[in-house]
Amino acid sequence: GNPPFTVQFVDTSIGAYSSHLWDFGDGQTSTEVTPTHTYAVTGTYSVKLTVAGLSESNTITKSDLIKVHAFPPVHPDGWDLNFGDYGKVSLGDCQSSDFFVLSDGKIVVSATCGSYPDRKQYLLRYLQSGAIDISFGMNGRIQTNFGESGGRYNTATIAIQSDNKIVVGYGTLLTRFSLDGTVDTSFGNNGIADALATSDQHSFFTKLVMLSDDKILAAGRRNSQLIVARYTSNGTLDTSFNQV
Repeated sequence: GNPPFTVQFVDTSIGAYSSHLWDFGDGQTSTEVTPTHTYAVTGTYSVKLTVAGLSESNTITKSDLIKVHAFPPVHPDGWDLNFGDYGKVSLGDCQSSDFFVLSDGKIVVSATCGSYPDRKQYLLRYLQSGAIDISFGMNGRIQTNFGESGGRYNTATIAIQSDNKIVVGYGTLLTRFSLDGTVDTSFGNNGIADALATSDQHSFFTKLVMLSDDKILAAGRRNSQLIVARYTSNGTLDTSFNQV
């Protein structure tokens, strides 16, 4: 970005750490958990985070993480270099299966991270600038494995209701999240629509479509068969669907 360039940093460390030390690479530091820092001078900056707890400390350095330039350079592929990190946002050892842009420009992304049997599913929300939205879930992301081990549901699909609540399909389950990333327990069975739940690990929805009345159309595979189902806006199976 152009100077002054403000960046929101988020600690994604896993563990019980009681202290944080951020080194922003320009001579400035912070002990906040999720600090905001403004770079006033053009240049390329490496960022280092050291976290410490009762029995251990860990340090990670991201080399050349922040690029501050006087004028946006032209990327040969036409990327918007004011978005994210030089035109892109990345998350290590993860892949995305779906995303949606909300009416306020924020971006919701479903991601599968890690490798079997420790695979985990996340829902992330980014600001229009590409920065992680720390007001969503835990520092911008929520884990959504539905209690399944090994990341049984490798893919997720997203649909957005008219009030910007987020409906996500994992396997043949649906769940709905409120704007702050908490599970909406008024949806389905305490937040999960499980009418078509199955033990078949190869059953999953591949597409969700939000209809004009906020009913949810879901299509995919269940027990080796094609399935198309319709749910009411509150997550119950719409039994009037496919009735003549």
